[in-house]
Amino acid sequence: MSNNPELTFFYGLMMVLALAACGASLFLLRRGITLNPIAYFIGVFIVQILGTYPQFSPLEEADEMHAYLILIASLVILFFSFLFGRSQEMAVRIAVWKKQPDLPLMQRKLAGKRRKRSAWRLMRHELSGVVFLFVVSIAASLLYYRIVGYNLFVEAMTTSGGEFEIGVDDFTTRRLASYAGDSYTGAGIFNQFKNTVLPISFFAILMHLLARAPWGWAVAFLAFTGPIFLYCILGTGQRAFLFYSLMMFVIATVNQKKKNLIVLAGFVVGFLVLFGTYSVVLGRQAEGEQGLVGALGQLYYRIFMAQQKASVMGFRYLYPLEITYGYEWFQSFRGLIPGVRGSDLSNRVHAYMYISHRGTAPVSFWVSAYHNFGVVGVVSAGVIWLMILKKTFLFLLGLKKSAINRMVMSALLLYCGLTVVATPAQIFNYGLLGIIFIFLIVGISRQRMPMRGGSSDRIGLRRNMRKAKGI
Repeated sequence: MSNNPELTFFYGLMMVLALAACGASLFLLRRGITLNPIAYFIGVFIVQILGTYPQFSPLEEADEMHAYLILIASLVILFFSFLFGRSQEMAVRIAVWKKQPDLPLMQRKLAGKRRKRSAWRLMRHELSGVVFLFVVSIAASLLYYRIVGYNLFVEAMTTSGGEFEIGVDDFTTRRLASYAGDSYTGAGIFNQFKNTVLPISFFAILMHLLARAPWGWAVAFLAFTGPIFLYCILGTGQRAFLFYSLMMFVIATVNQKKKNLIVLAGFVVGFLVLFGTYSVVLGRQAEGEQGLVGALGQLYYRIFMAQQKASVMGFRYLYPLEITYGYEWFQSFRGLIPGVRGSDLSNRVHAYMYISHRGTAPVSFWVSAYHNFGVVGVVSAGVIWLMILKKTFLFLLGLKKSAINRMVMSALLLYCGLTVVATPAQIFNYGLLGIIFIFLIVGISRQRMPMRGGSSDRIGLRRNMRKAKGI
């Protein structure tokens, strides 16, 4: 932050007000907060706020406007949460969902054995579908690396002397070429399987096996498929999707009544070890930062600094330019069509930051909304997107608490939260189409809600509220 006392106070006050608005929004949404996409959107927005304001400069007029936009966005969220969080109908749906048992717990109550782990058991028709998805996602990933011609995870792990032999510059070039090069590789299509279907099916099968006693099958599955999973998820040299995979599992565990904290802690420790090792091999740790400290330092930079810096610099680049009136978003959605190049905004921002087009620097949802529609767009786009997230919340509350649904829900919640740091079209690139494909294969298992009518039936609404609380 700047050395100018007045601007330091100004940016600090704006940050406190924005954080207070977000905190109040989360308080209003506290019922069912762990399953609410809006809450994850706000959570990621808080992280963005904490990393953005300290990077503002007193010499940049754009930064002052950017600070106002973030505050406006936080107030839009607070206003929407005030209307949304006080919904009695929503309170009924949340209460009913919380009282629903974790499936297939109901079918296993009579046995009286392994009850604490049975919630992760896949039902028979689900297991065959999940195994099919797992095999297809591995096959798609292997085909993708065959088209690309190399796998950077294998090259990194098989180097001698602890250093990446092809060199950091060459690694960067090949990493970018694997998913954003001049030659078309179908990365957008294959990423749906590699980054979404694969981790969802992998963790669903693993936890299904862990729910059985003894754990021999789970250990054998992890030993055999674990390296294949890492080969697929880390082959492009991107560490982010390993982190996203872990977050899917964390979110799924948080939304489970009986939480297996030992397994969760084991995955977190394993992730830190692998993330740190991969960072060292790729030469992406700061000098003097090794081991756990280096891994945590890399995570801190990726979470609290990297994207926020891109948004700050991106807004400085876009502020003097003309509003595109939605054309840039149109280009982003157009880029979802296979073989069609979409918006190059992230490439232009990267060139502005590093004087090089070899890379991408995506701006935040709010910066993108301003570039497309101005200040009015920040308000209107925010309200529209929050309404979409509300509908998503209602959809999730209608799903049964089966193991595969839990993993799909966790992925969808994660992707909804990550839209803060990207354009709306990015949720499709994250893996929304992969989630739809899972539902097509496994099927959507929905629970029967006690209230299907509108909120105008106040007598029935109060009756259902009392029922939900007393189940």
